[in-house]
Amino acid sequence: MKENPDGFSIDVTTNRIDISSVKSGDDIYTDNYEHIKGEGVDIPVAVKIFEVTWNKIQEGTYYDYINKVTIPRYRYEKSEKQVDKRQGVTQNSSLLFDKLSYSNTDEHYYYALVECAMHAGVLSVSGSTFTAICIPASPV
Repeated sequence: MKENPDGFSIDVTTNRIDISSVKSGDDIYTDNYEHIKGEGVDIPVAVKIFEVTWNKIQEGTYYDYINKVTIPRYRYEKSEKQVDKRQGVTQNSSLLFDKLSYSNTDEHYYYALVECAMHAGVLSVSGSTFTAICIPASPV
């Protein structure tokens, strides 16, 4: 997710994976996938936005003998819910989802999950701050 004046945006690009430049396992396991990016491909993609909140729940108290006060004891539970879903088809291997009005606060934060549908083969899906590899369950 990238911040801009109108909110946040997610720029998704889709490419086939080209492993012709891979000479060893070290060429694959890296944070940079540019070297295996093949030709662009236009496919349906969906972006799901999730909100994560940590709920503070009091579990009891304990007594601080030095300061002579009772202090509450808390545990935290994670709560996660999908708050938005956007869909589209990449054109020229790119699709911009913009004007997403979500902002992180002390109480909650957001993350995006990008999903793609493939017709055949393996694809690389890149976004503003991520790269994902989509492998079909059963190639067509």
